[in-house]
Amino acid sequence: MKLVWTRITILLLLVANANARVVRVPEDASTIQAGLDSLTNGDTLFVSRVGTYQESLVGPAIRFTMLGEFDADSSANSLVVVDASSLQGIDTLAVISLPPFASATIENFCFRNFDRYGVRSRADSVTLRNCLIDSVRWGVRDLLDNIESVFKFENCHFRGIRWHAVLTRPGNSLIAKRCKFNGAPESDFAIVSSNRMTIDSCIFTSAPHRALLGASRGPHSITNCVFGPAYIDYGPSIVEIGHQGAVTIANNAFLDCEYYAHVLSVISDLGDSVEIVGNTFEQCRPAPGVPSAFGVLAVETPTPGLERGALISQNNFIGCSGNNAVDDIVPSVYFPAFIAGNHFVRDRINGLPSIYAGNYIWQQTPVTLRDNVWENCGYAVELSAAADARFNYWGHPSGPYHEIDNPLGLGDTITGPVPFIPWLEDTIEAVEQPRVELANELSVQIYPNPFNSTVTIEYALIREQDVTLEIYDVLGRQV
Repeated sequence: MKLVWTRITILLLLVANANARVVRVPEDASTIQAGLDSLTNGDTLFVSRVGTYQESLVGPAIRFTMLGEFDADSSANSLVVVDASSLQGIDTLAVISLPPFASATIENFCFRNFDRYGVRSRADSVTLRNCLIDSVRWGVRDLLDNIESVFKFENCHFRGIRWHAVLTRPGNSLIAKRCKFNGAPESDFAIVSSNRMTIDSCIFTSAPHRALLGASRGPHSITNCVFGPAYIDYGPSIVEIGHQGAVTIANNAFLDCEYYAHVLSVISDLGDSVEIVGNTFEQCRPAPGVPSAFGVLAVETPTPGLERGALISQNNFIGCSGNNAVDDIVPSVYFPAFIAGNHFVRDRINGLPSIYAGNYIWQQTPVTLRDNVWENCGYAVELSAAADARFNYWGHPSGPYHEIDNPLGLGDTITGPVPFIPWLEDTIEAVEQPRVELANELSVQIYPNPFNSTVTIEYALIREQDVTLEIYDVLGRQV
């Protein structure tokens, strides 16, 4: 029975594909809208003339594809341009508006609409590929909550965005791959603000006073991205992730970020599912005149009954600093965190610790530190009494400087009644290679056979030396 249904399903798909059409917009046409109006479900609208259309489009309430002609070997100027900037209308006028029940795939287009909307969507799904969204107030704005709509962007460039490049509503999702997001200095809105994000291999930059990324309801996965340069001297963190669901932030680079609160702030109600792994924070520092800069990375996991807590692992903090209590990492007070394999380099600018984990009198934070490395940081950690800081390298084989437990330590300073013994004596372990003795004698038995009555002996030497070759017959007589 299952096989019969499978065959019927395949047949229906073939019929559906057979009924889909490719509708071409004539090269001499002055509008794309007439082509959109002619589409039926599953059709593709192909725009073959590379040029500019001065109009505002309304998509149909069906599944459709709008495809612009594009030469992959040419510049972005060869994209089909839809520009609504010169049109009279309300502030919410968009380059394209998508109605409820629409499912739109748009490829190879440039949308311009100075200080107004690029895409206004009430659709079930929106996919943009190889598109440029240029000089708009809103790049893509989602207008309906909780309809499970999905927004997908691949190889897109959001340039000169005045408010949000992407804004999705609660209950909907964002997937972005290989995109560039650039914000203009018109507001303090995050360039991208979304829920349930999967972002990979994207680049975020901004003019001053702009946050780069904001997220609320998860889960969230942010990988292989570059954030910065960025500058924000009031308001939120440069990247702010919260507050529900699992969070994975891995293999990203946060470069040249001047911040107000934090560079990266993570809040999750599933603390054991927070993973911040393999990221690089380099030259991240407080914005000038901002005393509130409280560490590059802050993690809050207000979840009772945590086991491991947030995993903060294999990250690099290079030349980073704060102005208030800490330079690099602030784990959530009262809740556990596992901080392992991180590398802290040259963060001694303001004399603050690399890690600040509560106060042992009233904010005990049960963090665990393993295999972390400090190099030229000055002040490594200020930890609460519950913290376990054994097995770390503190910048010198003699261990960290601790005024009571290790006053002769020449490594970076550690304070508080914290167990840090034993410490790693060095981060580089020299492994002695096994000595291979050269053979003085070598015996090999070789016998001719009826198919090969001769034996050839060849050997090679790695250097000039004397060798004696002795050959014996089958009776043991030297030949």
